[in-house]
Amino acid sequence: MKILNMFIKYMAYYSDTELTAFTDWIENNTKFELYQDLKVLHIGTYLKEVWTHQLQVERFEIEIIDQSLLNVNVTKKKLMDTGINISIGQMEYTNLIYESYTFDRVFSKIAFQLQSAEQQIESLNEASRVLKPTGIHYILVNEQSLISSLYQLMNEFSNEFNIIDPYQKHQIDIDQQLKMLYEQIDVTEYEANHLIRDVKQCMSLFLSYEDENYINYIVKRHLGKQFNEFLEMKFKTQGPIILKRKFRLFKCKNKKNQLKQF
Repeated sequence: MKILNMFIKYMAYYSDTELTAFTDWIENNTKFELYQDLKVLHIGTYLKEVWTHQLQVERFEIEIIDQSLLNVNVTKKKLMDTGINISIGQMEYTNLIYESYTFDRVFSKIAFQLQSAEQQIESLNEASRVLKPTGIHYILVNEQSLISSLYQLMNEFSNEFNIIDPYQKHQIDIDQQLKMLYEQIDVTEYEANHLIRDVKQCMSLFLSYEDENYINYIVKRHLGKQFNEFLEMKFKTQGPIILKRKFRLFKCKNKKNQLKQF
């Protein structure tokens, strides 16, 4: 399965690309209802922004799971470096090993659009299944990825490419699916700008996503040199490129009694 959430690998080298502070947005716009002794499950890459201002993480019983072994190992190292002791392991989002009604809070940070439609629905079902009836499910949905913005550069380079954005290919109506699982849903939106200053940063982003469009249209057609020259000229004449990301954060409460099949 294609590795999810590869942007963290890119940001490890280019942490200054984000112009809009995501952590500040989390703090100012979202009131996480976290209390001592809660059982918390993180599905997907560790969402450090949630815990930035939770200085006593040990007050919570937290477990982190991710489908990608690479993400698990990267997250383990990050947690060790910060001195935080949290359980983390590899697990399929569509087949959680936990019993129903186990967790008080569930945080989902999953690239849903890189799953099939069936997998997206089953991932939402599973997260709801392990949540207690009085629990809260927070879901961060990446609605516009940086790679989507980069496709505009590829189209400028050649209008002959038939680029299919994987973030749009299998995207389900998450709003509608969540309404079938929860009585109360609150949504906040976040848009961020990222500054790409040179060709090296741009190419690192393509590679960090292991993007199929870049591989099929640039690498396999041996157009790497020409594409690099095109980017060099673009940076020289226009300066840094601003790429956009868009998120929505769902806060879901009052789980419905029956998990519907849809």
